[in-house]
Amino acid sequence: MDLACGRQTRAHDDVDLCLFRENNASLLRFFEDWEKAVAVPGEGRLVCCRSERDVEPPRHELHFCKEGQALEFLLIDREGDEVLFRRDPSIRMPLGRLARKDPLGRPYVSPAWQLLFKAKIPVPRTKRISLRTSRF
Repeated sequence: MDLACGRQTRAHDDVDLCLFRENNASLLRFFEDWEKAVAVPGEGRLVCCRSERDVEPPRHELHFCKEGQALEFLLIDREGDEVLFRRDPSIRMPLGRLARKDPLGRPYVSPAWQLLFKAKIPVPRTKRISLRTSRF
């Protein structure tokens, strides 16, 4: 959100990196000599990640650690030219609207998509805003 706002709005412990799920095999190979763990949804814990099978849905959050350095990747599912909201795959966004760039050319995820993930309370279908027509 800070890149979209053009300023830091709060302190951050980390930066989340996003990757399409179909690329997770390449990611695991690239970081083969790092410790790998995957978050278990709803349980608040990490388990060892040994293969692609360990990151099948609903798992979507990979953690890598080596020599005091840590990275976190969020896997994004897509179907054709649309990205799918993992909590409700009927909610979608055109692929071309997922990523933005700040004035320095740094990529970031669309604020509309970020806010969707930050919202934990379901919105009734009749009150949902279309991500296809939103200004974000």
